[in-house]
Amino acid sequence: MNDTEIPDKPPVESSPTDPAPEPAPAPVSHQEWEQMKAQVAELAELRDKNLRLMAEMENLRKRLSQEKQEAVKFANEGILFDCLPLVDNFELALGSLDKSDNIQSVKDGIKMVLGQFQQFLKNNGVEAVEAVGKKFDHNLHEAISEEDRAETEEGTVLAQLRRGYTLRGRLLRPANVIVSRAPGADSGSNAPS
Repeated sequence: MNDTEIPDKPPVESSPTDPAPEPAPAPVSHQEWEQMKAQVAELAELRDKNLRLMAEMENLRKRLSQEKQEAVKFANEGILFDCLPLVDNFELALGSLDKSDNIQSVKDGIKMVLGQFQQFLKNNGVEAVEAVGKKFDHNLHEAISEEDRAETEEGTVLAQLRRGYTLRGRLLRPANVIVSRAPGADSGSNAPS
């Protein structure tokens, strides 16, 4: 008999000849005994339900973890699929170099592929950072050097060496720029503050 089972009959009172001097429990009526049996049965049923729920929760946790791993593993699938036509067009452009002496058609092909790639980036939330002619912004630009320019306001971006990009408003890569400096200004630091 396990600890959740109750015998069918209430315990009998000990006889005076029993050697156990422990006080006998108060006698239990048949109705009380049936109520206790019902409560124990209900408790066993609730325990069983609880165990099943705990097993279901563990299975759900494992399934969600596996689904998350799959989602991370294939998260870039759509973006990579969209890149494949760009690779195809680059391969066509390279193949045309061997077949054509017309440099202009090769340039046009490369410009077309670049336009496709820029549209692909834009469709995925990537925007180019505007730099040349703008006031230097340390949140968007990385100053590579400064040049003395009397005709340009100090701190203006003169040239962009590498384009910067944002992804849905968040900086992905700063633009590498050359910034104007007033002639004779201290060149102790190589970038504007």
